[in-house]
Amino acid sequence: MNQQKSSLFGTNLRTSLLGTKFWSTPTELDMETLTRSKELDQEYQRVLREYNNARLLYYNALQIATHRVRNTFNQ
Repeated sequence: MNQQKSSLFGTNLRTSLLGTKFWSTPTELDMETLTRSKELDQEYQRVLREYNNARLLYYNALQIATHRVRNTFNQ
């Protein structure tokens, strides 16, 4: 029997020799893993948003500083 791991809900996808697919019943551990995976994904998305916001602030500040320096030398 050919077994492949599936990330969908942390369950196993089992394929028999005839090609019939069976979904195993999610266990308590699978549900805990799924919950933890969702929590980690939400934390990752939050950190990514903070990083992107900080990056935008940095580039905006750099652009403002560049314009101020150019304006100083152009006067």
